[in-house]
Amino acid sequence: DLMVTPRSPRTRARGRGRAMVLNASGVTRVRIIGNSISRFAQGIVSGTSYELVIANNSIHSIIGQHGIYLDATRGLTITGNTIRGCALQGVKVQIATGELESSDVTISGNSITDTGSHAILITNALSGGGSMRSRRVVISANTCRGSDDGIHALHCDELVISANSLSGGNNGIHVSQSTNW
Repeated sequence: DLMVTPRSPRTRARGRGRAMVLNASGVTRVRIIGNSISRFAQGIVSGTSYELVIANNSIHSIIGQHGIYLDATRGLTITGNTIRGCALQGVKVQIATGELESSDVTISGNSITDTGSHAILITNALSGGGSMRSRRVVISANTCRGSDDGIHALHCDELVISANSLSGGNNGIHVSQSTNW
């Protein structure tokens, strides 16, 4: 188990790189809790992971791309975070490598404001979508304001989107190529 908190040793990238990177496939039981991250190209980044918790962090002024950017994950909880001012997505969970499907994903109780394209994006970046899916995804009780799209879920099975507050932008909720929602 690994826990990254404000008391953990710090690595300085001076605003040019990623704040926290879990750069190995198969990362297991990591908790990233209570950190303040700003002025990086990306906030929190991970390859494939299992039992990942990202909670109560403040992520803002992300000048490159995403506040939180994750490859496929099983057992993901993203909760209680404040994310604002990201160039692209606030939260992006993407099947990118084809190693693993995402499953048991919960994104709840976050405040996400002023992101470039999506507040929350669940997607499959593999060519043509392939057969890889995100399964058992719950997106609930989030506040999303000032993004082009609030929530976009693509290639999901067993999807629940409930009790979110969304305003501003083009689409509040956009679901495509998904089943059982």
